[in-house]
This record gives sequence, C-alpha cells and structure tokens, in this order.
Amino acid sequence: MNHLPIPNHWSPHQALAVLDFLEALHQAIWEAYQEPLLDIIVTHKTNEPPDDTILDHDFTDDIPF
Repeated sequence: MNHLPIPNHWSPHQALAVLDFLEALHQAIWEAYQEPLLDIIVTHKTNEPPDDTILDHDFTDDIPF
C-alpha cells in the first residue's frame, strides 16, 4: 500500500537515482540529528516523557534563598 503517489513512468535508472538520493538524505539527517532522533525514538517506543532533569546549561548563578 503506497501512501505517496509514485510515478509509474520512471525508468529503472531514474528510480535508482531517487533511491540513491533518499539514502544520502537519510544518512545526512542521521549524522546531523542522531542523538535527538534517538531520544524521540526511545520516547515513542517506551511512551515515557523525555527526561527534563538533564540540563544542557551550566548554571553558576547564586541561589537567591
């Protein structure tokens, strides 16, 4: 079952070119966003909210109390 309309007039070479492009795009996205993507994938598979207790910032402010 196709969710996207795929032209049926492409030559096998054109179809392979599209597959090669999609593979390269997939690899580039994975390399750029691997860690955030893994976080999302794990969250979706476990149905757990993301762990917001880990901060990406190093706070050095004095506590006001």
